[in-house]
Amino acid sequence: MKRNLIQTCIFSIAWITVAFGQNAQISLSVPASGLPQLTPIEGSLYVAGTFNNWNPGRADCRLIPGANGSFSVNIDSLTNGQTIEYKFTRGNWDYVETQANGAFQTNRTFTVTNGATPSHSIGNWDDMSNPSIPNTPTGNVRILNSEFNIPQLNRKRKIWVYLPPDYALTTQRYPVIYMQDGQNLFDNAASFSGEWGLDESMEQLFAGGDNGAIIVGIDNGGISRLDEYSPWVNTQYGGGEGEEYVSFLVNTLKPHIDSVFRTEPGRDYTAIGGSSMGGLISLYAGIEYQEIFSKILVFSPSLWFSQESFNHVQAQGKQFPMRIYMMCGAPEGNGSVETDMNLMYNTLIGAGFTVPEIKVVVKADGQHSEWFWKREYPEGYQWLFESQSTAIHYSMDESLPFILSPTPFTDSVTLIWKSPVREYTVALFNSSGQNVFYDLRKGNHVLDTQSLPKGVYLLIVEFNGLVFRKKVLKG
Repeated sequence: MKRNLIQTCIFSIAWITVAFGQNAQISLSVPASGLPQLTPIEGSLYVAGTFNNWNPGRADCRLIPGANGSFSVNIDSLTNGQTIEYKFTRGNWDYVETQANGAFQTNRTFTVTNGATPSHSIGNWDDMSNPSIPNTPTGNVRILNSEFNIPQLNRKRKIWVYLPPDYALTTQRYPVIYMQDGQNLFDNAASFSGEWGLDESMEQLFAGGDNGAIIVGIDNGGISRLDEYSPWVNTQYGGGEGEEYVSFLVNTLKPHIDSVFRTEPGRDYTAIGGSSMGGLISLYAGIEYQEIFSKILVFSPSLWFSQESFNHVQAQGKQFPMRIYMMCGAPEGNGSVETDMNLMYNTLIGAGFTVPEIKVVVKADGQHSEWFWKREYPEGYQWLFESQSTAIHYSMDESLPFILSPTPFTDSVTLIWKSPVREYTVALFNSSGQNVFYDLRKGNHVLDTQSLPKGVYLLIVEFNGLVFRKKVLKG
């Protein structure tokens, strides 16, 4: 299977050179395959050990990337025959390496020989593992940064990013959804109450023909969660930092995401969402910054937290066209969540939003829980993006510049262009959203599908800046 382009470019780490000692110099190597999947894209690697008084983030022991993709740092303090002990970190002991299952990693040891180059494989990181709970993200989830700075609040936060399965195979740009409570979105081991499984949901939707989207998950602040997720103070529970938090999303995080990834940065392609208090702050952000967000996903919102949420909608009014999806379970709060949500619907209508712009969903069996939000996410996502412009996508056969023969296919299928074309890429994805075929071609092309099991596949062809998508069947 093709490795994701971002992962390949950023984590193509061949050699990490560390030179120690007055009499000897060694090179410690960590190949790209030796890094855990969720190693932060923007993280830094350090080595700590007996040679630097076990300092986990000393500047001169930081592994710096070289011209050929290597990382190196030179320290002259070792002698031949000396036995050193060490571990790899990402800057402090909260981010120290562990075994693959999250178990404690004992100190590494090495007897120094001048010029030696021992190779290493890092199993996992302490902040990304729970020995009793397996990691569950798909290969398209990564950590952008474990300590992304929030200058508006003088705090740091882990940022997760999900990329569509075809991100590395096309030059396409994607809409972006900013989601709260990042710990609970992709990885059961990181969650505090179960995961939404957004990566699995997105890949199933993609396999069904969905265009895909980038999801940015922002970890909540733990003890500061309630403070950050409401601009207004609740005398019993806190709040009051929501304005600064949303300013971070809009003025710091979004510009950074747009600069690093192939996003569609315009408001028509930008959504925000969350559940409970995350739903409250997402609604606030979408209404406050209508020039930035055009879509809001609100699950089981904690509108009880402050009456000001209703006043805010009235004061801001409708400034741009919006799509607002609100959903909860009928039993939540003994019916009070549904009551508040209906009141918010009426408030939105009174503020100028129209009936087609708002959808309210109440499920009889719904609970204030991740399993419920996980189940309901695909419906909410599809409604928010159903009116999305898909000018670069074509799924109707008459719109396709090629034909496939035969259909259904068996051991092979031929892609025949209606007019001569130059270089193009062609890829097949299975029903789980996994890439099972990829090639760069010119002219008509016979795809060898003999090894593929029977079933429905998604064909994606990109040429001349356009992306064409079609469901195909192997019989």
